[in-house]
Amino acid sequence: MTYFVTATRKAGKKSVQEISAYRISTTRTNDGKVMTKSQFFSEFYVESDAYFAYNSYTMQTIGLERKFSVNGEPYLQSIANGTESDNLLSLPEC
Repeated sequence: MTYFVTATRKAGKKSVQEISAYRISTTRTNDGKVMTKSQFFSEFYVESDAYFAYNSYTMQTIGLERKFSVNGEPYLQSIANGTESDNLLSLPEC
């Protein structure tokens, strides 16, 4: 299945590790379910599914991948493509 992260809740502006929640949708709309980062990875995330960030302002989509912090905590990170306007930090607040 394919899912889109259409908004994030940010605890800071320095890195994707500071994102505390995601809005997840099966379509490129802003009507998805908001989950904390821990809820998302414990209750929702499936390795075989595809995840993308979708910015409704810029109409840009970019792939996401799961990474782990130095503390072993999972988080989503945009797959680098040289464009900052389509990454997770550029998404609207949820």
